[in-house]
Amino acid sequence: MRLLVDACMSRQLFEALADFGHDATWVRDWQPSATDTEIIRKARDERRAIITLDRDIPALVLRSEQSGPSVLRLIRLSSQMQVLAALEALRRHSPAARGN
Repeated sequence: MRLLVDACMSRQLFEALADFGHDATWVRDWQPSATDTEIIRKARDERRAIITLDRDIPALVLRSEQSGPSVLRLIRLSSQMQVLAALEALRRHSPAARGN
């Protein structure tokens, strides 16, 4: 799956996603000071889902009235639990899991 990992997420999460075969880009490697709007635009342009702690990103996506991107918001989790939660969510909700 194509993912954009927000700068507020851990390197551990980013590396684990890549290790599990996901096409992940980390905002810290792309543009560390990217605004929420820039992150959303990049995710749309590259057809990536966003993984973030930020509550503003999902709200901005909803208010934009445009299609996507999907957003996975992981809050109140240690870095290790972020990895486990993200991998489980991706396993359950990826197009391959739905048979698409």
